[in-house]
Amino acid sequence: MTGQAAVTAPGSAESGAEGGISPDVRTRIYRLLLETRHCEKRAEDLFLQNLVKGTSHLALGQEAVAAGVSVAMRPDDYAFLTFRGHHHAIARGMSMTAVLGELMGRQCGAMAGKGGSMHLASAGHNVMASYAILGSQLTIANGAAWSAQYRGTDQVVVAFFGDGTANIGAFHEALNLAAVWKLPVIFVCENNIYMEYTRTEDVTPVRHPAADRAGGYGLERIVIDGNDADIVYSTTRDAIARARAGAGPAMIECLTYRQSGHSRADPAKYRPEGELEAWKLRDPVENYRRRLLDLGFTETVLLEMERDVKAAVERATEEAKRSPVPAVDAALTDVWADGGCAWRNWATGKRSLQVLRRKWTAMNASYFLARISVPQEGFSRQRSGCSNASVPAASGIPRFQNRQFWARQWARRWRVCDQSPRSCSRTSSRCAGTTSQTRSRKPGIWPTGSSRFRWWSVPPTERDRASGRSTPRALRTGWWLFPEWRWSRPRRLRMWKGCWRRRFGIRIR
Repeated sequence: MTGQAAVTAPGSAESGAEGGISPDVRTRIYRLLLETRHCEKRAEDLFLQNLVKGTSHLALGQEAVAAGVSVAMRPDDYAFLTFRGHHHAIARGMSMTAVLGELMGRQCGAMAGKGGSMHLASAGHNVMASYAILGSQLTIANGAAWSAQYRGTDQVVVAFFGDGTANIGAFHEALNLAAVWKLPVIFVCENNIYMEYTRTEDVTPVRHPAADRAGGYGLERIVIDGNDADIVYSTTRDAIARARAGAGPAMIECLTYRQSGHSRADPAKYRPEGELEAWKLRDPVENYRRRLLDLGFTETVLLEMERDVKAAVERATEEAKRSPVPAVDAALTDVWADGGCAWRNWATGKRSLQVLRRKWTAMNASYFLARISVPQEGFSRQRSGCSNASVPAASGIPRFQNRQFWARQWARRWRVCDQSPRSCSRTSSRCAGTTSQTRSRKPGIWPTGSSRFRWWSVPPTERDRASGRSTPRALRTGWWLFPEWRWSRPRRLRMWKGCWRRRFGIRIR
């Protein structure tokens, strides 16, 4: 449905205090607000103690979005986070020990200390990674939503992103596909006013970068107060219910404010004077505490909850500090899906990458040389030993158009004889097709079972001899070594022909 949705803007009369939210839900929301706030503050303290590896992007002031959305979700729903995702990870159930340990690069971290601040993930909590590339999580979230739709489950995907992502192409692609396929995905924009160091309104033609563009894809325009956890919860709950029923995606823009800089390296001196103080008066944690007191919650209950959260943060900090640093060998684990890092290739198996490069270079050489178009007049096919000298200039063939010259240049480069062993009059290691160093390699790296570097592994056919070609057809095309080359051969032909024609004026057959 296209149109204007009911908008709850910051400072409006509707506070969400009487939105049909049970006391148990409000207790859960407040506990999450406390956990995310205190854990973020502890991350800041650890950074100042030089215990956090790399930088970190804190979400102080944005806790209401994480708490409200997470409480509205089911445990089996998927969440896709941004690089500013500590509060979302904790709200989705990840332990504070795992989050703080990952920031400090310890084994107890969510990614065993290999992900760091911007790459938190937990498959057990359906937190499908944090993405440092703006907008990349939106398209992947569509894939998860399509998976749930295809499998017939009623799971919903929630993808978080910042206001700066609304100017990325992936944002529009994701919204378009989600709307066309009616995917069960909720896009939640945390509009904290600043795109890194630039004010959003200075580089965006619309006031609300995400919601004002939703109508172009048939979605409702929903703008809410991102510092009011009850409003965030109620709005997300209704959008998720519609998505589970098959009504398609939703776009929710939450207006909020980050009380710290973009990262720990940002002093945020670009802010106008008094802006931070004005937003701190609408602090989501303090305002929600006052609301709970107005609704009848006792001071004793709230203080006890706050003490429990602070004690949990202290325990998580000590556990993370005691956890050892990952071993160096841990960097080589989980590179592939099987948990290992062994080099695998369909052509070489576990052989070295150097061997693979030599094979590709040999094929490129044979493919180039076989297709250089040269005049046949004055071209002598009579060979004179293993000399690498070029054809005399008296032949009338320019050097760059001389096939024999280029063959010998490649032979010189790779120390390969340009004649077969039978026709060669010399008996050096180069006449055997390779240097002694190459001959000492392990056997079996070529299809013939030999380790010698050779261009004559496939003998010329009768068709080759009749056409006057000295290079076998199978060798000219390169299929004798890599059959899959025929898949990309037209594209490579176009590239090579244009390159050689522009550079040397040579026409390639």
